[in-house]
Amino acid sequence: MSSFFPFDKIRPGQKEMLADSRSAVRNGKILFAHAPTGIGKTAAVLSPALEYALGNDKVVFFVTPRHSQHILAIDTLKMMKKRSEKSFVAVDLIGKKWLCPVPHIDTLSNSDFIQYCKVMQKDKKCKFYNNTVEDKKLTERAKKTLRKLFAAQPLHTEELFYYCKDKGICPYELTMRMMRRANLVVADYYHIFSPARVAVMERLNKTLDDIILIVDEAHNLPDRVRNLMSARISSYSLRAAIKEAREYNMGLAEERLSGLLAILSELAKNLKDGEEDYVTKGLFIDEVQTLGDYYSVLEELQVFGNEIREEKKRSFVGSVGAFLEAWLGDDYGYARIISRQGRRIALSYTCLDPSLITKDIFDDSHAAILMSGTLKPMRMYIDLLGIEPARVESKEYESPFPKENRLNLIVTDVTTKYENRNEEEFKKIVNYLVRCVNAVPGNVAVFFPSYEIRDRIYHTLVVENINKEILLESQNASKEDRKNLMNEFISLSSKGCALFGVIGGSFDQGIDLPGEFLKAVLVIGIPFAKPDLEMRSLIDYYDKRFARGWEYAYIYPAIIKAVQAGGRCIRSEKDRGVVVLMDKRYVWSKYRNAFPSDFKAIKTRYPEKYIEKFFS
Repeated sequence: MSSFFPFDKIRPGQKEMLADSRSAVRNGKILFAHAPTGIGKTAAVLSPALEYALGNDKVVFFVTPRHSQHILAIDTLKMMKKRSEKSFVAVDLIGKKWLCPVPHIDTLSNSDFIQYCKVMQKDKKCKFYNNTVEDKKLTERAKKTLRKLFAAQPLHTEELFYYCKDKGICPYELTMRMMRRANLVVADYYHIFSPARVAVMERLNKTLDDIILIVDEAHNLPDRVRNLMSARISSYSLRAAIKEAREYNMGLAEERLSGLLAILSELAKNLKDGEEDYVTKGLFIDEVQTLGDYYSVLEELQVFGNEIREEKKRSFVGSVGAFLEAWLGDDYGYARIISRQGRRIALSYTCLDPSLITKDIFDDSHAAILMSGTLKPMRMYIDLLGIEPARVESKEYESPFPKENRLNLIVTDVTTKYENRNEEEFKKIVNYLVRCVNAVPGNVAVFFPSYEIRDRIYHTLVVENINKEILLESQNASKEDRKNLMNEFISLSSKGCALFGVIGGSFDQGIDLPGEFLKAVLVIGIPFAKPDLEMRSLIDYYDKRFARGWEYAYIYPAIIKAVQAGGRCIRSEKDRGVVVLMDKRYVWSKYRNAFPSDFKAIKTRYPEKYIEKFFS
C-alpha cells in the first residue's frame, strides 16, 4: 500500500486499482480503468501517482469536467497529507474568470473575460491586480498572503478565493505563483486539452513528459474536447454586435457586421426552417472579402472588441472577430455547417475529431490514467482519443456494492423508435410508467430522450393514476431554479414523488441522491442524439477512420448516457435501488457492447411485480 493512501481499510477492487495505477505510472503506460461508483477511484489513483511524482520530479495533473469534482480530490489530498505527514504542494486550479473577484464577472464569456482582463491590467485599472503585482513582482502584501496560503494548503479554490479577496489580492496571480512549486494540480479539462495548456506548462516550468495525467469521468472527454475546438456565430450574435457597435459609435465595425449578417442571410437563402447545409471554407472567406481584406476585417473587429471591453467587460463585436479567426482552421476533422431555425441562422465550425489535440498530449505525457464508471467500450475511447494501443493497459473492476442491492429491469414491450411514435405506443409507455412509479416506495426519477417526448407522455398521462406528486424539470431553468427543484424533490422523499427530467438535462449526471432520496430511475426510450448534419458528419468521419461510424457516433454514446442516468440511485454500499430501461432495443446485441459486464438485467413485461418484491 502507498504511504499516501488515506484510509485504514482498502475496499474491494481498490487494492487491485492501486496496484494497476502504480504499475502504469512506473512503466509509463496509459491505464483505462472502468471503475464503478464505490471503489474509491480518487484515492486509488492519487496516492501511487503522487508518491511516484515526488520521488521522480514529476507533476500529477488530475483533470475533471466539473468544478464540483475538484472538492473530492482536494478533500482526498488533505487526508493524504495528514496520513503521510509528508510535505507536498497541491494547487486547485479553475478558469481564470472564476478566480476573479470583480463583481458580476461571471456574466462574461471566457473570451470576453480574457480580453477584458488584459485591458484592465495594462491600464492599471484593476485594484486586485495592482495590490498583487508591481513591476512584474509580487507586492509585500501579496508575498505575506502567499506564505499563509502555502502553510494552509491543500486548499479548495473557494477557500483560496475568499482569503485573497478579503486581503484585496488577485486569487489567480497567487494561484499561478503556487503552481511554480506544485507537485499536484487539480484542474479542468480546459487546462490541458486546449491552447491554455501552453501557459499552464510555462507556469509549472514543465513539459508534458514530466506530467502524470489523470482524467476523471473520462467518458466525457471526447465530446468536451470537440466542444473546446469548435466555434459558432449566429444572426442573433451578429445583431447584438451591430447594436453594440452602434452604441459605441463604431461606424466601420457596424458596417462590417451588417455585411456579415447579409452574408449569413445569403448563404441560408435556400434553407427552410429546420434545414441545414455544408459551407466551404473558401466560399465564406470569398464572401467576407467583398467587405474588405479578410484579415483586416478580422483584426478590426478584434481591436474594436478590445476597446469595448475596457468599458463594459463583454463584447459581441470581439466574439465575432474570434470566430473569423477560428474559421481559418483546417478542414480535416471539422465540419462547416449553416443552419436555420425559425428566424435564426447559425454558421458553425465544428470539430469532429478530438484526437487532433488529445493524441499528442497522451503521446507526450509520462503516463496517464483515464477512469470512469462508464468507460465501455474501451476500444472506442482508445480510437477516438488517438491513443497508441501498445501503451494501453485496460481493466474493468467489479462494483464493490452488494449485487442484491440493485435490480435492473428492461421492459421489452415498448419503444420510442421514431416510426413507432404513435398514440397507441405512448399509451403503452404511460401504462408501464404508472405501474413502475406506483410500485416504488419513495422517490423516482424518470428520464426521457427529449423534452418533446417527455411533454407528450406527460400530457398522455392520467395524472390521478400516479400515487406521487410529479415535478417537471424546466428546459430553460436558472441555476437557482434547478437548486429549488432538487430541494423540493428531496423534501418529498418521505411520501415519494416523481421527477420527470431529460437525458442531457440538469439531473441525469453529476448529482448524488443517496439513501432514501432516490429509490428508482426509469429511462424511457434511448437518448439518441438528434440526427442532424453534425451527427451525419460524425458518422461518416468515424466510418472512414474506424469503420464504426454508427456505433461510435450514435449508438454507444446513447447507451452510455442511459447507464449514467441509471447510476444516480446507487451511490453507496447501503443504497438499494431499481433501474428500469424502457425500450425493447436495449436487449439488441449491437447495443449490449456498451453496457458494463456486471450490468445484469431481467427482461420483463411485468416490471411492477419485480419492483414490489425487491422492496418488500
